[in-house]
Amino acid sequence: MGNSLIDFYAKCESLEDALKVFDTLQTHDVATSNTMINAFAQHGHVSSAFDLFQKMLKKGFKPDDVTFISILKACSSIQDIECVKMIDNQIRCYNSEYDTYVASTLIDIYTKCGSIENAIRVFNSSRIQDIVTWNTIIGGLAQHDHFHAALQLFKKMQVRGIRPDTVTYISLLKSSSNMESLKFGKLIHTCIIDAGLENESLIFENSIIDMYTKFSSMEDAQDLFERLTTKDVVSWNTIISGYVQSERSFKCYQIFQSMQEEGVYPDKVTFSVILKACSGEFAHDCRKLIHSQIIENGIESDTLIESALIESYARVNNMEDARRVFSRASKQSVHAWNTLIAGYIHCEQIKDGLGIFEDMQRDMIQPNETTLITVLQGCSRFEAFDATMLVNDLIMKKKLDHDVFVMSTLVDAYAKHGKLKEAVSIFLNIAKPSVVTWSGLISGHVQHGDGLGALCLFYQMESSGVEPNEATYACAVRACILIDSLEQGKLVHDCSIRKGLVTNEVVGSALVNLYATSGSMEDASNVFSKLSNQDAITWNAIISGLTHLNDPKMALQYFEQMQILGLQPDFINFASLLAGCGHVGLINEGFDIFGSIDKVDSTLHNTGHFNCLIDLLGRAGYLSKAKDALEAIPPVYSVLGWRSLLGHCQTHSDTQLGRRCFERLVELGYADASIYKIMSNIYSWTGMEENAKTVESLRSIIEMEERNHDLVCI
Repeated sequence: MGNSLIDFYAKCESLEDALKVFDTLQTHDVATSNTMINAFAQHGHVSSAFDLFQKMLKKGFKPDDVTFISILKACSSIQDIECVKMIDNQIRCYNSEYDTYVASTLIDIYTKCGSIENAIRVFNSSRIQDIVTWNTIIGGLAQHDHFHAALQLFKKMQVRGIRPDTVTYISLLKSSSNMESLKFGKLIHTCIIDAGLENESLIFENSIIDMYTKFSSMEDAQDLFERLTTKDVVSWNTIISGYVQSERSFKCYQIFQSMQEEGVYPDKVTFSVILKACSGEFAHDCRKLIHSQIIENGIESDTLIESALIESYARVNNMEDARRVFSRASKQSVHAWNTLIAGYIHCEQIKDGLGIFEDMQRDMIQPNETTLITVLQGCSRFEAFDATMLVNDLIMKKKLDHDVFVMSTLVDAYAKHGKLKEAVSIFLNIAKPSVVTWSGLISGHVQHGDGLGALCLFYQMESSGVEPNEATYACAVRACILIDSLEQGKLVHDCSIRKGLVTNEVVGSALVNLYATSGSMEDASNVFSKLSNQDAITWNAIISGLTHLNDPKMALQYFEQMQILGLQPDFINFASLLAGCGHVGLINEGFDIFGSIDKVDSTLHNTGHFNCLIDLLGRAGYLSKAKDALEAIPPVYSVLGWRSLLGHCQTHSDTQLGRRCFERLVELGYADASIYKIMSNIYSWTGMEENAKTVESLRSIIEMEERNHDLVCI
């Protein structure tokens, strides 16, 4: 009777009453203790469950399988690996082999904690390896990216005579999506067809469609979708999500309409997904129509819908409507607050975002880990260091200094602010820094010019057993450029070859840049030719390297090849080529490049390109043409061009044009002592000593004003 009451109160969310019944019982046996441990576990009172478990042991009670499963479920909620290991040891004290359900529970928890070796050990020690145990270990391995191990076990279970079921295949379908292998996914699909399970259930069919959408293999997904004899709302949501992921917004909206025409009514997930598709020409009308449907159905205040609407408006920089949606909700969830803060940061309105963060705390809404990470990322982007320190204090107060994601973001924020010592100090307090944490710290050192510090961290990372990713290697290469060490760069290059990253475009671009700036164009070209994907950044690196080494003709050949391949040049490409042509006097080629900018994209034309053109003309002695070009553009864009032309007038002893450049710069308010020095030199070199003395006097006044200004600033 007591056990039933405890269980009843626990299920009715009244843990206090359940505990009162437990305390009033004259005797406690294993069954009673199991019921109470399970009640504690249900309500998240892990320490109470664990205390009661230890009391059982002290009283000499022998725990049974129900005890172990109950206490393991309690530990699962906090993923405390040490706690799980202790219980595992107790289980082995009482049993030589694991019971099937105990084994499945242990495997599940070990995989959730990332302890794959222990999960496999438990699996191998199971009394009976039935379909449940096999599914648990395969699902756990797949969940933690051990996809090939999961596939090996899948083959092994069939050799052992265990026939895979829908749960097995669903786990494998998910793993194929995660390992980004469409070939593997299609293999599993073939196995499903051979087993006659393809039409086993709609849940199963939806999972196969979902797998294809994850690879953006929308033809396969659409084909399966159309062959479904029955389509539920999940089927429609899955195919719509696939088209959203493939950025085919119009197709999303067509399917959304077809769904309603076929009598399947959209649910909250449908609306949240279709809102992500609101982009392109019809975005405004699409969003407006969907929003009106949401209001008609009275679900605007739903947490999922509210956040989706805020995010949708923020994506098009419409924070006014995003804020209106937020304000209309009767009760704002933490998720909605987070989405609004993220929206302001996305729109580069950091002050407003921080203001919302303050409002959130003022309204007694406790920020969670996502809130703090979002705010820290905003602080990093917009150099809001004071806010970073406030968030740091909040992290300590909330005792979140054990959270790897929060602490990694904090390290990254301090590093981006240039507070490298503080970043290292925080980093040292993280028990197991991830590759992201290491990379953020290394990147911060590179960003702030400490190449040696970045390289030291890179080698420490390798020796600690954390494997660098492509971003880490790219940072390490940039660190070698900072310290001007080709030797160290080659060592990092060798490491990237061993890790199979030499064809990666991120690492490759950095290596091309390293070799190009070091004058080793043969190595730069070799790296470039091996890249699996030569994107705009990589082409920029090779073209800039060649122009840096005064080989613009070869750079032009790469530039032409880039365009043949259909890649559009950007601002950096044009600026590099114009500068390169200027350095070696390729006037006609320079004019051709400048003229081709409009053909590619007229918006690419900017001050930098005009200045490069003026420099090109000036170096070649075409001073009059340079003057005509400067007078044809808006004055606000021409200051640096006039400054450049003045320098070339000095080189070519052109007093008349030099005076014109000097006067134009003064008119434009360019009060820098250097132009007075250049003009004075022009006068002196052409025998106009009185004019030179006058300009020198003016230069002295300008320099005095500059010194006084510096003193005021101090």
